[in-house]
Amino acid sequence: MLRKVLPAIAAALLLAACAGPTPYLPAENGTGFRDIRIEPGRYRVQFAGNSLTSRETVETYRLYRAAEVTREAGGDYFVIVDEDTAVDREYRTTVDAVHFAGPISFYYRGLCCAPLTLTETTRPIERFTAVAEIRTYEGEPPAASLRAYDARAVLANLGPLIDRGGEEGMAATGAGAPAE
Repeated sequence: MLRKVLPAIAAALLLAACAGPTPYLPAENGTGFRDIRIEPGRYRVQFAGNSLTSRETVETYRLYRAAEVTREAGGDYFVIVDEDTAVDREYRTTVDAVHFAGPISFYYRGLCCAPLTLTETTRPIERFTAVAEIRTYEGEPPAASLRAYDARAVLANLGPLIDRGGEEGMAATGAGAPAE
């Protein structure tokens, strides 16, 4: 029985080790960025992360996408009209340890059986989605507005924080350097 179970456990652990935070890529399977033009100069931008992507990263990626959308639309700055970050939380219980609680109870057809106890942990799994409605404008951002962002400055300052998923991510998005 253990010969059948151990390979499955090893495969699950290997897959979990390969998983990481959601890279900055177009939305696929519920994660990544997406945007929609509501009307000329008005957009809704969104970034959804997986359970390994922090709230801060999701909000940073949303802001970066807003700057990209602004530049792609020919704008110089954008104003955040409305924004929200939602959390989808579920609870998962995992088995942390299996303890053999005593000697082998019996032996039958090649199987050993012993009394077992399990140690379990229940923890929250959180996935964040950040959404913003923006308006794009040409010219210099108004100095008095705390919700106005210079798109070029956002791209330059946040660019080093963006994980595009390696070389594959850069090719998929056509990214490398922000469009000026």
